[in-house]
Amino acid sequence: MNQKKNLSRITLDIPSEDHKRLKAIAAITGKSMRELMLEALKEYFKDTKTTLSEIKESL
Repeated sequence: MNQKKNLSRITLDIPSEDHKRLKAIAAITGKSMRELMLEALKEYFKDTKTTLSEIKESL
């Protein structure tokens, strides 16, 4: 099964300094910038515990 079918692509414009920091952390940890960003998103989602229903209700 092709896992890319469940993926969506986004593009982010971030400050150059943040990009440099992300790139350095990726190099030091041996992870890709993509992996680091996905980990950060998972942590954010875990901390907020907001459901899609709650988001819809707030609109």
